[in-house]
Amino acid sequence: TYVVSNPLSWMRDIAVTLPAGVKASALRDVATGETVPAQATGAGGLFFVAKNVLPMGYKTYALAGAAAPGPELLANAGDEYTWKTARFQFHIHPQNGGLDSIKDLATGKEWVDAASGRTLNQFVYVLGGNGTAMIHPNGAPVTNLVEYTHDAAKVTLAENGPARAVLHIVRIGGSVSPVDTDLVIHADGTLDLVNVIDKKETLEKEGGYFAFPFAPGAPDEDKAFLELPYGIVEADQEQPHGACREWYSVYSFAATSNAVASAYVAAPDTPLFTVGDVNRGRWPGYLTGHRNVLYAYVFNNYWHTNYKAAQGGKIRCAFSVRLSDAPFDPVTATRFGWSRALDLTPERSDTLASAAPAVPEASFLTLDDGPVVLGDLLPVEGGLLARLYNPSKVPAQTALHGVPAKAMLETDLFGENGTPLSLDAKVTVPARGIVTLLLKRD
Repeated sequence: TYVVSNPLSWMRDIAVTLPAGVKASALRDVATGETVPAQATGAGGLFFVAKNVLPMGYKTYALAGAAAPGPELLANAGDEYTWKTARFQFHIHPQNGGLDSIKDLATGKEWVDAASGRTLNQFVYVLGGNGTAMIHPNGAPVTNLVEYTHDAAKVTLAENGPARAVLHIVRIGGSVSPVDTDLVIHADGTLDLVNVIDKKETLEKEGGYFAFPFAPGAPDEDKAFLELPYGIVEADQEQPHGACREWYSVYSFAATSNAVASAYVAAPDTPLFTVGDVNRGRWPGYLTGHRNVLYAYVFNNYWHTNYKAAQGGKIRCAFSVRLSDAPFDPVTATRFGWSRALDLTPERSDTLASAAPAVPEASFLTLDDGPVVLGDLLPVEGGLLARLYNPSKVPAQTALHGVPAKAMLETDLFGENGTPLSLDAKVTVPARGIVTLLLKRD
């Protein structure tokens, strides 16, 4: 049997890859008896989706007998660069290997901003800037930046089943380090882009980016959002004059939105983003539009005190993209960012091969339905420290269920100076705020 765990505080679907050598075409949900279709992976493993895994809990699956294969998710739509699912048609740029079109087949909406001059997941390599304001705001104006991108891309279909499809994209040429990309298209419309840069080492001043140009709204209507630890900042609108707008630190996601749609990018490997353009050493006081274009700022060596002067080797840069026909929602964004950053972490697995547990599915802890999530659950002397986070713009209440505690206190950030609460108390978490609880077990 296989136990699939969910360490997050909301029920969710989890994509599961079993290792090479597991032979089956289906699994059985031990709790419900339902058959879950599975598909072979390109690496010889087995892939399936564990549905509705309980918050802070687990679900058990067993290998089942043969099952009829489901319909393939992806179909070729003309050539190696054009593909479609039931929802989207994709076109991959034959030279730079990014997505230059993602079209919604039901509405005709185009999700990629062709006017930006970029493609989605295009690798942009920049040389120059030594001795200029790229290094320090008081330096000379930057006039010597040169951009490069790939000039040849080859696409092959690596995997195609009912739960996901994988396109392998090899990008070369253009005086740029080669990049191999797995574009993973999930049945729910989520896109994973797992890039590996075969980085050439150089002492020249350099920067590397992956571009995400999403279709804009009305002029200057678009908003950009960047997640911080226990917070979300809207670029420009929530920054004082003089705050850094050349780049932003990102915890798990960046997003862009207008009045009718939004796009979310989860980024487990790349904690820096730029908005509207690559870093050009301009140190602007305000972002002049183009907040619909995000760049993952994946490497640079501009500051010799902080970064290795010459960087080489295999660099993994994975992203997950969700497209939504609704404006930005901080709760949706937080849950997406945390989930995909967790699931895309290398060498990490939510699945354990083990003897069947006595109870086929269970939850260690649950919260009330609502915007509040559990950000930390830390062992401390005599109990547990629980950190509740409310990413929404309005206060929200929740109770904790299932923890075998003898007492509960609302404390400061460090678990000290506590105020006693009843174990079934509704805890109010302020808008865009946190509350820390001490759960005493002895």
